[in-house]
Amino acid sequence: MSELTAIADLKPGGADRLRRILDLTVGNMDGAQRVSTLHDMRFVMFDNDARILFATAYDGDWDAYINDFAT
Repeated sequence: MSELTAIADLKPGGADRLRRILDLTVGNMDGAQRVSTLHDMRFVMFDNDARILFATAYDGDWDAYINDFAT
C-alpha cells in the first residue's frame, strides 16, 4: 500500500464552496468506489479554512492509481 498527502492553499471562500459540494452530495463519494486501487481518502480544512490537506492510501503504483481516477 502507498500513501499520498498534499497540502494546498485555498482561495478565500474555497472551504465554504467545498463544504457546500459535500453537503449537496451528503458526503457520498460513490464514484471513488470505482477506483479499484483506492483504500481511503480524506479532506481536512485547517488554518482557519485557508488551507486544505488531502490524504489518500492506495494499492499499486502511482501511474495505475492516477489512471484509475482519470478513467
